[in-house]
Amino acid sequence: MNNNGNLNPTIEAFYLSILDYSGLKVDDGIIANIDEKIGDITIDDKPLALPYFSVLKNPNGKLIFHPLNENYTNPETSVFNLYKRRLTLEINTRLAALIVNLITLASDVQIQQKVKSSKLVDIISNIGEVDHSIIENFMLAAKNSRKVNDVGYILDIFLKKNGSIGDTPYPAIGKINFVMYNEISKSLEDKDREYRVFGSRLRKKDLLALNNIFNVIFPNISEKDVYVEGTDNKIFRYLNILIKTSYLITNRINELIKLINAVKEPTINMDEFIFNHEWTKHLEELYSMSAQIRVIPNQDDVRVESTKLKIDESKASVDQAQNPPQFIPQPQQIMQPQVVQPVMQQPMQQQPLAPEDIIKAGMGYSGGLMPQQMMQPQFQQPMMMQQPMMQPQVSTPQWVQQELVRSGVNPQQQMVQPMMQPQFQQPMMMQQPMMQPQFQQPMMQQPMMMQPQFQQPMMQPQFQQPMVGNNQGLQVNPQMLGRIQQPWQ
Repeated sequence: MNNNGNLNPTIEAFYLSILDYSGLKVDDGIIANIDEKIGDITIDDKPLALPYFSVLKNPNGKLIFHPLNENYTNPETSVFNLYKRRLTLEINTRLAALIVNLITLASDVQIQQKVKSSKLVDIISNIGEVDHSIIENFMLAAKNSRKVNDVGYILDIFLKKNGSIGDTPYPAIGKINFVMYNEISKSLEDKDREYRVFGSRLRKKDLLALNNIFNVIFPNISEKDVYVEGTDNKIFRYLNILIKTSYLITNRINELIKLINAVKEPTINMDEFIFNHEWTKHLEELYSMSAQIRVIPNQDDVRVESTKLKIDESKASVDQAQNPPQFIPQPQQIMQPQVVQPVMQQPMQQQPLAPEDIIKAGMGYSGGLMPQQMMQPQFQQPMMMQQPMMQPQVSTPQWVQQELVRSGVNPQQQMVQPMMQPQFQQPMMMQQPMMQPQFQQPMMQQPMMMQPQFQQPMMQPQFQQPMVGNNQGLQVNPQMLGRIQQPWQ
């Protein structure tokens, strides 16, 4: 915008042109229909205005018409859809007037004598034999189509994001749907339809004449990609593709109107139906004006806010403050204390026991989990929850020494027997040693397929000899002397 607060001259000229192009004007700052019989242009009873500084500063209930500043994710805003609908209505209205005047020209021999353009002569010849009754039948079909197809009763403009024309992709494409022409073609091909067009029964002669008129006005109308446009514009894709696609139709209408007006027949003068294409002069310049376009705010969200569901959510905040949410662990995060059956492993190649495993077995572990740093790399240790395991000591426990003395065994000379044959896998849980000579502690249920093969022979009839050792009297495989570590120090 300029320093005086007015709209950028290029943007202002472009907007005034595309408004007139769609049958609109600016009257006392408000966008209105040129044909006042159509009524007012409003959205939710709110008038539209161009984005002048005075309007932006104080909208006073007005909606801003600024489709150049496009919402990329949601380009089809209420303002854009209103303009598209109004432009579609204007194109169909002027196209209907053109069809009626072409029928009039082709059915009146006296007017044809005034024709000097060879192009117009070819057009009249290709229409074929017509009479004034065709005009009445055409208007009846258009009226019935209006009930079904709304403002696109003769043709409509279809827009799509991320489309392709042939093998060429575009961020947006536009296509002309020839609604009435397609209906006429189907009626001619299908005899069961009895020559009906949108419920109106026409003569075959009428259908053939109208079919010829559409082919004359729009050459190659039946070909797929003739009346299709694409755009690479990323600033205002939808407005750009809308007016570019509509130009395929309006430019052809203007050409034919100029040929008809050259006849200078007062009864068929069509000057008021010529489309304003002044906007084409500013379109390319606007492609390099993204900064000037973006600086003008887009107020399309005003309507969105007005239609949102209004609910008082303050109670939810108060309830959360008074009753803060409690952490509820997920079921899969709760570890239940249980003994997990060890995973069966295939027999490993002859692998000697690690010294820390021998120490563990010699000190009477009864099923507690082995510390992580003691796990043999070749084994896959199953996860299980158990009571906290006691911290093993390097020296022989005092109660073990006492039991050995009572049994007549010198604890310093007591040697640990080989714990396991190399070809067997080390079981994950060991049998609990006897704590008192009066009773034997129940054995923990072993899920393993093979039972431990290293139970110490009973030294006395009253109790089972515990498997013990110390850090000085432990007898180990000489090949493993270099691997002995003290993980508990």
